[in-house]
Amino acid sequence: MKRRAKILLSDPDLTVRLSWYVPGEVMAAHAHELGQVSVLLAGRFREMTDGRTAENHTAHIGYKPSRFEHANQYGESGALILSIEFGDNEHPADRGWNWQIARAEQIVLTKQIVIGEMAAGELRNSALDLAVSAMTGLVSDPQPTRWAIHLRDQLREEDTVDLAATARQIGIHPAHLSRGFRQWFGAPPSVYALRCRMSRAVQELADGQSAVMAANSAGFADQSHLIRTLKRETGLTPNRLTRFLAA
Repeated sequence: MKRRAKILLSDPDLTVRLSWYVPGEVMAAHAHELGQVSVLLAGRFREMTDGRTAENHTAHIGYKPSRFEHANQYGESGALILSIEFGDNEHPADRGWNWQIARAEQIVLTKQIVIGEMAAGELRNSALDLAVSAMTGLVSDPQPTRWAIHLRDQLREEDTVDLAATARQIGIHPAHLSRGFRQWFGAPPSVYALRCRMSRAVQELADGQSAVMAANSAGFADQSHLIRTLKRETGLTPNRLTRFLAA
């Protein structure tokens, strides 16, 4: 299995690309000639630069100015990423490297771009809107508490976690647990767990498994549940994603 990419739009100063990075892939330190905005559609990965590390999971969005050196390490389920490379000469480097949880309007723009059911001019406009939005109002996310990190790791590894029991063990109210987790990871625990299962299913599809087998292996109730989840989160159906990965 190898990295795959499909160019959705290519202009002299703007390239939109959908890429699949295989599980465990490592990219040594490198830089892009153009500025880059990336949206993590499925999976997770770590990006490192200048002694700093960003741990990114599904529905994170990031910006890197041009010629910004960074390295990447992809998780055990790989990563499906939409990237936009564009001339950012008008945007000073002090806006800086940043990863954060994607906002609702950014997710809508991402789906529009991935689905691609628009003219080239509209696609370009949506891509530029998404790129600019990633550089607007950048803030650093607060650091999650130890219990939130532990719960996150549980949700990544287990299909079912008893949230009420977990809250009792920690000594907090279940509502506080859910609110706190959403604050730090951009989704309530149930949605985060579903996105983790979706990421495992995307890896199975990349390996050539059928949608039925991918749904079963990733812990979905059935194929229809996987189809609904994948389309809601990424705008893609398993068949369309499989065709892309096989291209």
